[in-house]
Amino acid sequence: MALMMLGALPHLIPCAYPMDQQKIILKNGDIVTGEIIFESEDLIKLRHPIFGELTIPKDQIKPVQKHHTEPATVKQKMPGPSGFGLLRGWQRHIAMGIKGEEGNKVRLDFNVALDLKKEDEEQRRLLSAVYYYESEHRYRDKNKGHISYVRDWLKPSSRWFYYSYSEYEFDSYRWWKQRLSFYGGPGYEFYKGDHFELRGRTGLGFVKTWGTDNEFNPEGLLGTEFSWKPNPIHQFSSEFITYWNFNNAGEFRTWWQLKWIISLDVLKGLNLELGFEHEYESVIDEQSGHNSHYDLTYFGRLGLDF
Repeated sequence: MALMMLGALPHLIPCAYPMDQQKIILKNGDIVTGEIIFESEDLIKLRHPIFGELTIPKDQIKPVQKHHTEPATVKQKMPGPSGFGLLRGWQRHIAMGIKGEEGNKVRLDFNVALDLKKEDEEQRRLLSAVYYYESEHRYRDKNKGHISYVRDWLKPSSRWFYYSYSEYEFDSYRWWKQRLSFYGGPGYEFYKGDHFELRGRTGLGFVKTWGTDNEFNPEGLLGTEFSWKPNPIHQFSSEFITYWNFNNAGEFRTWWQLKWIISLDVLKGLNLELGFEHEYESVIDEQSGHNSHYDLTYFGRLGLDF
Protein backbone atom coordinates (compact mmCIF):
# COMPACT_ATOMS: atom_id res chain seq x y z
CA MET A 1 0.00 0.00 0.00
CA ALA A 2 1.48 3.23 -1.21
CA LEU A 3 1.44 5.26 2.03
CA MET A 4 3.94 7.59 3.66
CA MET A 5 3.93 9.34 6.99
CA LEU A 6 2.98 12.97 6.93
CA GLY A 7 5.97 15.27 6.70
CA ALA A 8 6.06 18.85 5.58
CA LEU A 9 2.86 19.21 3.49
CA PRO A 10 3.12 21.93 0.85
CA HIS A 11 0.23 24.40 0.54
CA LEU A 12 -2.37 22.30 2.32
CA ILE A 13 -5.88 23.73 2.33
CA PRO A 14 -8.80 22.92 4.63
CA CYS A 15 -10.81 20.00 3.30
CA ALA A 16 -14.34 20.63 2.17
CA TYR A 17 -15.39 17.10 3.09
CA PRO A 18 -17.40 16.45 6.26
CA MET A 19 -15.24 15.58 9.25
CA ASP A 20 -16.38 11.96 9.60
CA GLN A 21 -15.20 8.53 8.49
CA GLN A 22 -14.56 8.31 4.76
CA LYS A 23 -13.58 5.38 2.54
CA ILE A 24 -10.82 5.88 -0.02
CA ILE A 25 -10.27 3.17 -2.63
CA LEU A 26 -6.75 2.88 -4.02
CA LYS A 27 -5.87 1.78 -7.53
CA ASN A 28 -4.42 -1.50 -6.20
CA GLY A 29 -7.76 -2.35 -4.60
CA ASP A 30 -6.94 -1.47 -0.99
CA ILE A 31 -9.49 0.50 0.99
CA VAL A 32 -8.39 3.10 3.55
CA THR A 33 -10.90 4.36 6.13
CA GLY A 34 -10.35 7.45 8.18
CA GLU A 35 -11.23 11.04 8.94
CA ILE A 36 -10.10 13.40 6.19
CA ILE A 37 -8.26 16.36 7.69
CA PHE A 38 -6.74 18.24 4.76
CA GLU A 39 -6.76 18.05 1.00
CA SER A 40 -4.58 19.65 -1.66
CA GLU A 41 -4.40 19.28 -5.41
CA ASP A 42 -1.86 16.45 -5.09
CA LEU A 43 -2.63 14.58 -1.87
CA ILE A 44 -5.11 13.85 0.89
CA LYS A 45 -4.34 13.70 4.62
CA LEU A 46 -6.54 11.56 6.84
CA ARG A 47 -6.50 10.27 10.44
CA HIS A 48 -6.64 6.44 10.55
CA PRO A 49 -7.97 4.90 13.81
CA ILE A 50 -4.94 2.51 14.01
CA PHE A 51 -2.11 3.97 11.88
CA GLY A 52 -2.75 7.56 12.86
CA GLU A 53 -2.26 10.34 10.32
CA LEU A 54 -1.70 9.14 6.75
CA THR A 55 -0.89 10.99 3.57
CA ILE A 56 -2.18 9.51 0.30
CA PRO A 57 -1.06 10.83 -3.12
CA LYS A 58 -4.06 11.45 -5.32
CA ASP A 59 -2.48 9.65 -8.27
CA GLN A 60 -2.81 6.45 -6.22
CA ILE A 61 -6.56 6.89 -5.65
CA LYS A 62 -9.07 5.18 -7.92
CA PRO A 63 -11.28 7.75 -9.72
CA VAL A 64 -14.80 7.96 -8.34
CA GLN A 65 -17.63 7.11 -10.75
CA LYS A 66 -20.00 10.07 -10.56
CA HIS A 67 -23.71 9.50 -10.90
CA HIS A 68 -25.41 12.10 -13.06
CA THR A 69 -28.60 13.47 -11.64
CA GLU A 70 -29.89 15.18 -14.78
CA PRO A 71 -33.54 14.42 -15.46
CA ALA A 72 -34.01 11.49 -17.76
CA THR A 73 -35.11 12.34 -21.27
CA VAL A 74 -38.74 11.44 -21.76
CA LYS A 75 -39.08 9.27 -24.81
CA GLN A 76 -41.75 10.35 -27.23
CA LYS A 77 -44.62 7.90 -27.33
CA MET A 78 -44.81 6.18 -30.68
CA PRO A 79 -42.36 8.46 -32.61
CA GLY A 80 -43.78 7.24 -35.87
CA PRO A 81 -45.59 4.31 -37.46
CA SER A 82 -43.57 1.11 -37.10
CA GLY A 83 -41.04 2.99 -34.97
CA PHE A 84 -39.74 5.15 -37.83
CA GLY A 85 -39.53 8.95 -37.90
CA LEU A 86 -42.45 9.25 -40.32
CA LEU A 87 -45.06 11.67 -38.93
CA ARG A 88 -42.93 12.28 -35.84
CA GLY A 89 -44.60 14.85 -33.62
CA TRP A 90 -48.02 14.46 -35.26
CA GLN A 91 -51.17 13.60 -33.30
CA ARG A 92 -52.53 10.51 -35.07
CA HIS A 93 -56.07 9.17 -34.85
CA ILE A 94 -57.70 6.36 -36.79
CA ALA A 95 -61.28 5.12 -36.42
CA MET A 96 -63.32 2.36 -38.02
CA GLY A 97 -66.97 1.33 -37.97
CA ILE A 98 -68.77 -1.60 -39.54
CA LYS A 99 -72.36 -2.87 -39.60
CA GLY A 100 -73.61 -6.05 -41.28
CA GLU A 101 -77.06 -7.51 -41.83
CA GLU A 102 -78.14 -10.83 -43.36
CA GLY A 103 -81.60 -12.32 -43.81
CA ASN A 104 -84.11 -11.14 -46.35
CA LYS A 105 -81.36 -8.73 -47.36
CA VAL A 106 -77.60 -9.00 -47.25
CA ARG A 107 -76.20 -5.61 -46.30
CA LEU A 108 -72.79 -4.31 -45.26
CA ASP A 109 -71.95 -0.77 -44.12
CA PHE A 110 -68.36 0.21 -43.52
CA ASN A 111 -66.57 3.49 -42.74
CA VAL A 112 -63.04 4.45 -41.76
CA ALA A 113 -61.49 7.81 -40.85
CA LEU A 114 -57.97 9.12 -40.33
CA ASP A 115 -56.94 12.42 -38.71
CA LEU A 116 -53.38 13.75 -38.49
CA LYS A 117 -52.64 17.00 -36.68
CA LYS A 118 -49.52 18.97 -35.84
CA GLU A 119 -49.32 22.41 -34.26
CA ASP A 120 -46.61 24.73 -32.99
CA GLU A 121 -46.27 28.47 -32.48
CA GLU A 122 -45.96 29.20 -36.21
CA GLN A 123 -48.11 26.61 -38.00
CA ARG A 124 -51.11 24.35 -37.58
CA ARG A 125 -51.62 21.44 -39.99
CA LEU A 126 -54.53 19.04 -40.25
CA LEU A 127 -54.98 16.14 -42.65
CA SER A 128 -58.39 14.43 -42.55
CA ALA A 129 -59.70 11.53 -44.61
CA VAL A 130 -62.92 9.50 -44.42
CA TYR A 131 -64.42 6.73 -46.54
CA TYR A 132 -67.99 5.34 -46.54
CA TYR A 133 -69.02 2.08 -48.21
CA GLU A 134 -72.50 0.58 -48.41
CA SER A 135 -73.54 -2.60 -50.19
CA GLU A 136 -76.81 -4.49 -50.58
CA HIS A 137 -77.15 -8.06 -51.85
CA ARG A 138 -73.35 -8.11 -52.05
CA TYR A 139 -73.31 -5.33 -54.67
CA ARG A 140 -71.91 -1.89 -53.96
CA ASP A 141 -74.76 0.54 -53.41
CA LYS A 142 -72.95 3.66 -52.23
CA ASN A 143 -69.35 4.66 -52.26
CA LYS A 144 -68.09 8.05 -51.15
CA GLY A 145 -65.31 9.80 -49.29
CA HIS A 146 -63.16 12.89 -49.02
CA ILE A 147 -59.66 13.91 -48.01
CA SER A 148 -58.69 17.44 -46.99
CA TYR A 149 -55.55 19.26 -45.91
CA VAL A 150 -55.59 22.54 -44.00
CA ARG A 151 -52.47 24.54 -43.23
CA ASP A 152 -52.63 27.63 -41.01
CA TRP A 153 -49.83 30.16 -40.66
CA LEU A 154 -50.07 31.57 -37.15
CA LYS A 155 -48.93 34.83 -35.59
CA PRO A 156 -48.15 34.41 -31.87
CA SER A 157 -48.83 38.08 -31.15
CA SER A 158 -52.10 38.24 -33.11
CA ARG A 159 -55.41 36.41 -33.35
CA TRP A 160 -55.29 36.65 -37.14
CA PHE A 161 -53.82 33.86 -39.23
CA TYR A 162 -53.65 32.84 -42.89
CA TYR A 163 -54.54 29.48 -44.32
CA SER A 164 -54.66 27.25 -47.38
CA TYR A 165 -57.30 24.56 -47.75
CA SER A 166 -57.52 21.81 -50.37
CA GLU A 167 -59.98 18.93 -50.68
CA TYR A 168 -60.72 15.98 -52.95
CA GLU A 169 -64.17 14.32 -52.86
CA PHE A 170 -65.88 11.46 -54.65
CA ASP A 171 -69.47 10.23 -54.44
CA SER A 172 -71.12 7.55 -56.58
CA TYR A 173 -74.56 9.16 -56.04
CA ARG A 174 -73.71 12.75 -56.96
CA TRP A 175 -73.88 14.21 -60.43
CA TRP A 176 -70.32 15.44 -60.14
CA LYS A 177 -68.80 12.04 -59.11
CA GLN A 178 -65.45 13.67 -58.33
CA ARG A 179 -64.65 17.16 -57.08
CA LEU A 180 -61.39 19.00 -56.40
CA SER A 181 -61.27 22.35 -54.62
CA PHE A 182 -58.70 24.78 -53.28
CA TYR A 183 -59.06 27.93 -51.13
CA GLY A 184 -56.98 30.45 -49.24
CA GLY A 185 -57.47 33.53 -47.12
CA PRO A 186 -57.47 34.97 -43.60
CA GLY A 187 -58.77 33.45 -40.39
CA TYR A 188 -59.43 34.72 -36.89
CA GLU A 189 -59.14 33.06 -33.46
CA PHE A 190 -62.20 34.19 -31.50
CA TYR A 191 -61.13 32.18 -28.47
CA LYS A 192 -58.36 29.72 -27.74
CA GLY A 193 -57.94 28.11 -24.34
CA ASP A 194 -56.91 24.81 -22.83
CA HIS A 195 -60.41 23.34 -23.12
CA PHE A 196 -62.22 25.41 -25.76
CA GLU A 197 -61.32 26.79 -29.20
CA LEU A 198 -63.43 28.84 -31.60
CA ARG A 199 -62.21 30.23 -34.90
CA GLY A 200 -63.54 31.44 -38.22
CA ARG A 201 -62.14 31.73 -41.71
CA THR A 202 -63.03 33.29 -45.04
CA GLY A 203 -61.40 33.08 -48.42
CA LEU A 204 -61.49 32.65 -52.18
CA GLY A 205 -60.78 29.66 -54.36
CA PHE A 206 -62.07 27.39 -57.09
CA VAL A 207 -63.79 24.05 -57.55
CA LYS A 208 -63.41 21.57 -60.44
CA THR A 209 -65.91 18.76 -60.97
CA TRP A 210 -65.98 15.64 -63.15
CA GLY A 211 -69.19 13.73 -63.88
CA THR A 212 -72.37 14.57 -65.77
CA ASP A 213 -71.01 18.08 -66.36
CA ASN A 214 -67.35 18.96 -66.06
CA GLU A 215 -67.28 22.41 -64.51
CA PHE A 216 -64.77 24.90 -63.20
CA ASN A 217 -66.12 27.63 -60.94
CA PRO A 218 -64.61 30.28 -58.69
CA GLU A 219 -66.02 30.15 -55.19
CA GLY A 220 -66.01 32.00 -51.91
CA LEU A 221 -65.66 30.29 -48.53
CA LEU A 222 -67.01 31.20 -45.11
CA GLY A 223 -66.61 28.81 -42.21
CA THR A 224 -66.48 28.35 -38.45
CA GLU A 225 -65.12 25.55 -36.28
CA PHE A 226 -64.95 24.82 -32.59
CA SER A 227 -63.58 22.22 -30.21
CA TRP A 228 -64.62 21.73 -26.59
CA LYS A 229 -63.12 19.27 -24.10
CA PRO A 230 -64.93 19.75 -20.75
CA ASN A 231 -63.07 16.83 -19.13
CA PRO A 232 -60.53 14.11 -20.05
CA ILE A 233 -63.32 11.72 -21.09
CA HIS A 234 -65.46 13.75 -23.51
CA GLN A 235 -64.58 15.96 -26.46
CA PHE A 236 -66.94 17.73 -28.85
CA SER A 237 -66.02 19.32 -32.18
CA SER A 238 -67.92 20.86 -35.06
CA GLU A 239 -67.18 22.48 -38.41
CA PHE A 240 -69.56 24.37 -40.69
CA ILE A 241 -68.56 25.69 -44.15
CA THR A 242 -70.55 27.58 -46.77
CA TYR A 243 -69.33 27.75 -50.39
CA TRP A 244 -70.67 30.45 -52.77
CA ASN A 245 -70.61 30.04 -56.54
CA PHE A 246 -69.44 33.26 -58.24
CA ASN A 247 -70.36 32.12 -61.77
CA ASN A 248 -74.01 31.54 -60.89
CA ALA A 249 -75.52 33.96 -58.42
CA GLY A 250 -77.61 32.31 -55.74
CA GLU A 251 -76.00 28.89 -56.01
CA PHE A 252 -74.25 27.62 -52.91
CA ARG A 253 -73.49 24.49 -50.93
CA THR A 254 -72.79 23.76 -47.27
CA TRP A 255 -71.00 21.10 -45.27
CA TRP A 256 -71.49 20.50 -41.56
CA GLN A 257 -69.87 17.94 -39.30
CA LEU A 258 -70.55 17.31 -35.61
CA LYS A 259 -68.43 14.83 -33.69
CA TRP A 260 -68.41 13.46 -30.14
CA ILE A 261 -65.37 11.48 -28.96
CA ILE A 262 -65.63 9.43 -25.76
CA SER A 263 -62.38 8.12 -24.26
CA LEU A 264 -62.63 4.53 -23.05
CA ASP A 265 -60.82 3.27 -19.97
CA VAL A 266 -60.30 -0.23 -21.34
CA LEU A 267 -57.10 0.64 -23.20
CA LYS A 268 -55.19 3.89 -23.25
CA GLY A 269 -55.83 5.76 -26.49
CA LEU A 270 -58.98 3.80 -27.32
CA ASN A 271 -62.14 5.85 -27.87
CA LEU A 272 -65.63 5.83 -29.31
CA GLU A 273 -66.49 8.32 -32.05
CA LEU A 274 -70.09 9.34 -32.79
CA GLY A 275 -71.42 12.01 -35.11
CA PHE A 276 -72.82 12.99 -38.48
CA GLU A 277 -71.98 14.80 -41.72
CA HIS A 278 -74.60 16.94 -43.47
CA GLU A 279 -74.14 18.19 -47.05
CA TYR A 280 -76.49 20.56 -48.87
CA GLU A 281 -76.40 21.69 -52.51
CA SER A 282 -78.79 24.27 -53.95
CA VAL A 283 -78.49 22.70 -57.42
CA ILE A 284 -79.17 19.01 -58.14
CA ASP A 285 -79.25 16.84 -61.25
CA GLU A 286 -82.26 14.51 -61.25
CA GLN A 287 -80.76 12.42 -64.05
CA SER A 288 -78.00 11.29 -61.71
CA GLY A 289 -80.53 9.45 -59.54
CA HIS A 290 -79.82 11.69 -56.55
CA ASN A 291 -82.80 14.05 -56.43
CA SER A 292 -82.32 15.35 -52.88
CA HIS A 293 -80.70 18.64 -52.02
CA TYR A 294 -79.09 17.23 -48.90
CA ASP A 295 -77.21 14.13 -47.82
CA LEU A 296 -77.08 13.19 -44.13
CA THR A 297 -74.61 10.52 -42.99
CA TYR A 298 -74.51 9.17 -39.44
CA PHE A 299 -71.44 7.37 -38.19
CA GLY A 300 -70.21 5.47 -35.19
CA ARG A 301 -66.74 4.07 -35.06
CA LEU A 302 -64.10 2.79 -32.69
CA GLY A 303 -60.96 4.96 -32.68
CA LEU A 304 -57.37 4.75 -31.55
CA ASP A 305 -54.85 7.52 -30.86
CA PHE A 306 -51.38 6.26 -31.82
